[in-house]
Amino acid sequence: MGGMGKTTLARVLHQRIHYHFDASTFIGNVREESCKNDLTSLQKQLLDDILIESNIRIQDIWSGMNMIKDRLRKKKVLIILDDVDQPEQLEALAGKRDWFGLGSRIIITTRDQRLLVTHDMTEAEIYEVNKLDNVEALKLFSREVFKKDYPPEDFKELSTNAIHYAGGLPLALKVLGASLMKRDPVVWKHILDKMKEYPPKKLMNAFAITYNGLDSKEKNLFLDIACFFKGENKGWVASILQISIEIDSLKEKSLINISRFGTLWMHDTLQDFGREIVCHESLYELNQQSRLWLSNDIFHVLKHNIGTQKVKGIFLSSSFLGEKEQLKAEVFSKMINLRLLQINHVHLPQGLDYLSNELCFMNWEKYPLESLPESFHPNNLIELIMRASSLKQLWNGIKLKNFPEIVGNMSHLPHLVLARTAIEGLPKSIKLLTDLTLLDLKDCKSLLSLPDTICCLTSLKTLTLSGCYRLNKLPTNLGNLKCLKKLGVTGIAIRELPSSVEHLTGLTSLNLSNCKDLLSLPDTICSMTNLKALSLSGCSTLDRLPKNLGNLTGFKELDVNKTAIRELPSSLRHLSNLTSLNLIDCKELLSIPNAICNMKNIKTLTLSGCSKLEDLPENIGNLIGLKKLEIIGTAVREPPPSLSCLRSLVELELRDCNLRAVPNDIDSLHLLEKLNLSQNSFVYLPASIVRLSKLKDIYIENCTSLRSLPQIPLSTLSIWANGCNSLETLPNQLKPESFFEPNVYLLNCFKLADNQGTNSYDLVVPGRKLPKWFSHQSAGASVTLQAPHNFDEKCLAIGMCAAFEHFPSGLGGLFDSGSHDRMRHMLFCSIALHQKSGSGGFMFYADRKCISFPFPENFGPVESRHLWLIYVRREFFHKIKDQVFSNGLHKFWENGFDFQIEFQTEGTGLTVTYCRAHFVFKQDIEDLSKTNEMDFVFYDNHLNSEVPGPKAGPSTGRVRQLPKAPKWKAGPSPSLVEVVNTTSEEQSNIAIEASVWDL
Repeated sequence: MGGMGKTTLARVLHQRIHYHFDASTFIGNVREESCKNDLTSLQKQLLDDILIESNIRIQDIWSGMNMIKDRLRKKKVLIILDDVDQPEQLEALAGKRDWFGLGSRIIITTRDQRLLVTHDMTEAEIYEVNKLDNVEALKLFSREVFKKDYPPEDFKELSTNAIHYAGGLPLALKVLGASLMKRDPVVWKHILDKMKEYPPKKLMNAFAITYNGLDSKEKNLFLDIACFFKGENKGWVASILQISIEIDSLKEKSLINISRFGTLWMHDTLQDFGREIVCHESLYELNQQSRLWLSNDIFHVLKHNIGTQKVKGIFLSSSFLGEKEQLKAEVFSKMINLRLLQINHVHLPQGLDYLSNELCFMNWEKYPLESLPESFHPNNLIELIMRASSLKQLWNGIKLKNFPEIVGNMSHLPHLVLARTAIEGLPKSIKLLTDLTLLDLKDCKSLLSLPDTICCLTSLKTLTLSGCYRLNKLPTNLGNLKCLKKLGVTGIAIRELPSSVEHLTGLTSLNLSNCKDLLSLPDTICSMTNLKALSLSGCSTLDRLPKNLGNLTGFKELDVNKTAIRELPSSLRHLSNLTSLNLIDCKELLSIPNAICNMKNIKTLTLSGCSKLEDLPENIGNLIGLKKLEIIGTAVREPPPSLSCLRSLVELELRDCNLRAVPNDIDSLHLLEKLNLSQNSFVYLPASIVRLSKLKDIYIENCTSLRSLPQIPLSTLSIWANGCNSLETLPNQLKPESFFEPNVYLLNCFKLADNQGTNSYDLVVPGRKLPKWFSHQSAGASVTLQAPHNFDEKCLAIGMCAAFEHFPSGLGGLFDSGSHDRMRHMLFCSIALHQKSGSGGFMFYADRKCISFPFPENFGPVESRHLWLIYVRREFFHKIKDQVFSNGLHKFWENGFDFQIEFQTEGTGLTVTYCRAHFVFKQDIEDLSKTNEMDFVFYDNHLNSEVPGPKAGPSTGRVRQLPKAPKWKAGPSPSLVEVVNTTSEEQSNIAIEASVWDL
């Protein structure tokens, strides 16, 4: 149950032991966060905390799972998952023990012990938090009330009575203690006597004592937070409800907390208590409750038009996706005290007659009408949000030019959000909104102009006009907005900025992206000394930057992607605080001035797509703080010698630059983790690469002249070498005593004739002929194997093979756009157990996507027919058997059953033509060792942990060294090899292995 102190114990434990681990993370409120957001947000938080990276991208839950497994399997980590309530959460964040390195600890708090049992935790691994005994409870209570371990003599008996009513629950003790603190014994006795009236509900009774001691404002705030505002920003809630000290008062009474992010937090048990108070306002009539937050309750009241003056707040979740409801025009007519309204997904075919003038907050996404009711006089309105609505005018009968009559009542409105509405203009009287700090007109595609009076909004801090593509001019006196900090005008039709922008001295962010008609920037922009970020990306007509841009000494980010600039001003050398310079697709850019090499704090430099750029600055090595250098598709043929001086570099991309050689001193970049040299012309990689001890990912795809790979660092997690069609040999460095297990991707490497010493779990090979030793064949995508008696004791494995080919259709696959790493097609293999006919109906399924093979989008079509071979070890059978027996289904196992194996595809044009499967026994291995039928190249195929995409299931494909590496030699075809001179012991390890979920 809640209130036992599970989270507190977990936090203390984290603080005490985290330094014993390589890295740690505390993922709090898993239940709530997974409801608010996709589980990928929690996966990202976990990886961000452990890897100390902020740019991790996760495409979906499956890719997140594989990313966690691949990136953390060698790290000793401490992970705490707090308040887990669904098995999917555990599967996504800590699916299996082997996801994490030796010595790792995963701590889970939950109210449901069954979740832990079904996640393969033993009884010894589960600790149940008990209520405090009287001694412990008295100690905790005394610390809360008296700031010491024991109560004073004259409070001993009263304290004993208090802990009795709290029932040993830490949360109740804390809340009750806050109510009794600094009170005299007479008051204590009065409060505790009240608790005797409701002896069965000890916990709620403890909360009720505190709640009843609140004044009316504090009670209303407590109920508003319990019903509507838990998890929201404190400052925002305070402005909406026009309160201040009441929030601090609730915090002092331990009814709420403020998170380190400034959000309001309330314990689940206290939230339940608050909502129960609201429900008890009227047990049988929803329209008599003051607050409605459940979608069924809300639509029951609205559809039947039974709202009353008792209703003060209605909050329909913004994620509600039910069928749109048709409501009557008078739906809100009786709700004269309605203060808070958040609603969406409704039709008003008869219009809308009334909205309460008491409204202080209204968020009505996709409002279906062109105006608000004429009778609506929002004297108390603090925030109005009407995203994606059909609004053209705000009040019926009052066109925008007559807006003054209404605005006078709204003069204290701080936020006005009219994004994606049909609004055509703003009235001159907009100037009366003197307290307005945020004006959001994003994607108002009918907006033609702004009145000059908008420049009277001297409190305005954020102005968003992005996507108003008909807007071709900004007000001349825009510089009067002295408090403006953020100006977003992405994608509008302006040709120039008003010169008055020089007076926007408080502006920190200016986004002019995709203003395709913008011809120039005024030199006066260089007077905006507080500007931190300027984005000109997509301003395709802009061909120069102001000469004095270097005057903006506070600059941190400059984005001039896809502009027509030919050169950079030399004054950039003065931008000593610049951390990011992006020059993607500046196709007219001819050179980079040496002056930029003085920018010691720059962390990211991107020059991709600058097709006329032939040289890098000679002194680029002076950028001692540079962590990421990306040069793709330029005319640079040889990097300058000083490149080796970039000792802070973590990511280096020199892709598609026709490089004829890679510098021998590349090992000087000792912090390098990612190296991308794809689509170049070099024949060899320098042997010095092995000394890059932190290197994780190597990309050399489509390097068509590359013939061999040198020894690679043991830190490497993945090697992407798809399309290296001259590649003949791989390094023979996988020795038995090492744990070197990189993922290797070698699609369409037809000349590869040497892959010494590897033991793959699954592989893909060019060709169409299935090995003969697969006994069961099917012309389709599924095959059935009959399990022999006691097969789990005799059988070593199941071998599976599918023949597949790709027929390009001109249509996209799973992902049609995005980065070059995205996956376009996927193959999946599922394994199911079926009871034999007449022996019962039990059926066991492994996860459908437990084994997968991806195709990179940038690689293009598969150039021939291929085979996918998979090998599942006997450990898989043991897990199944344990699951079957744990469910009391012994006869299922004894009577016999069938394995059904099915191959499936995602993405257009990918087809499985036929498949085979085979039980592998010891005799098969002995027979196989006498033949040369293993005549194919094989390589590991699992996804890189950082690649976004539907990377499915927890398959554990790894390259592993055999006890004695077999010899390989070229076979009869350039794409085939043979196994020769191997012992039966060696052959027993030449297999393809895949693990599925622990079941």
